[in-house]
Amino acid sequence: TLMQTGNAGFEPGPSDMVIDFELSPGRSLPGRVVDTDMNPIAGARIEVQSIGKEPQSTSIATSDETGHYRLDGLGTSTYQLHATCKGYSDKNVPKVDVTAGEFQVVMEPRGFVEGSVSNASGSPVPHFALYLMRSRPNAEANYLNDHRSFNDAGGRFTLGDLDPGDYIVEARADGLADTRSESFTVGRGPDPSAQLRIVMTAGGTLTGTVVDATGKLVGGASVVINPNNYVDSNISKIFNMIAPTEERERSTESKGDGSYAFEHVSPGVYQVRADHPDFAAFSVNDIQINDDAVHANAPLKLTLPKGAVIAGQALDDTGPMAFCKVQINQKDSTY
Repeated sequence: TLMQTGNAGFEPGPSDMVIDFELSPGRSLPGRVVDTDMNPIAGARIEVQSIGKEPQSTSIATSDETGHYRLDGLGTSTYQLHATCKGYSDKNVPKVDVTAGEFQVVMEPRGFVEGSVSNASGSPVPHFALYLMRSRPNAEANYLNDHRSFNDAGGRFTLGDLDPGDYIVEARADGLADTRSESFTVGRGPDPSAQLRIVMTAGGTLTGTVVDATGKLVGGASVVINPNNYVDSNISKIFNMIAPTEERERSTESKGDGSYAFEHVSPGVYQVRADHPDFAAFSVNDIQINDDAVHANAPLKLTLPKGAVIAGQALDDTGPMAFCKVQINQKDSTY
């Protein structure tokens, strides 16, 4: 199999392109996939890609019950190999010669943890989801876009297929606040690396009103709870599009009487922001939300500043410019 790339991106207009392929008889690379105890691994996906200049050559195979595979249609190039299989860490071999004969791929098993989820009274939570996070020293844990749902009358779970490393899991369930586990370390082997016990509470309730600068109640305002000191910048928006996070989104809309309410919020310090088309946006940081069972939270009034209007005309050397996007950013602000 050969691949070539043609680029006409800088041509002033449509143009013809001729791409020739010269196919040569393909070679085969047989091999076997085994674990660290030399037991065969079935169902492993083996992919190789040639190293060097174009045209590129690729081949894909899957190991059988005895762990054997055969990559066909190879050229004379040197290849890099990538092997994947559920329950095992990905294996990368940077350089494989097509004349190596039977090539053995050794894959290492991933680890797993066990645990349970209960509420504050000790009763098991039967329906919940676990969101996997990477734990980092002296830094905020980050989501790994790996979440799994569980249904167990005893609230028990087994979280498997984990590469060695340090993790945190965040438990989410209806009617309860999101709750994170302690940091734990995953190793390899047939035994669980940790026994986790996650106790979920009802969390905190935040209520309040949205008003304008004269004190008049404002309905239809968007109210959002963000991480403390969150900055809603263009750069953060682009980054979230490239690498979306599984951070919990908490938003609501103020009612006709200006009131809003959030329930089951995890205790912590947050930024609360209000937006309305007829006003300037307003945000406040360092809002402490407590667990209702520990301390009641005082109502939070959000006062929207009067919005200003800026109008104008976009021009170039020849006159008006239609359909231009015009954007304004307030200095040293999240607006």
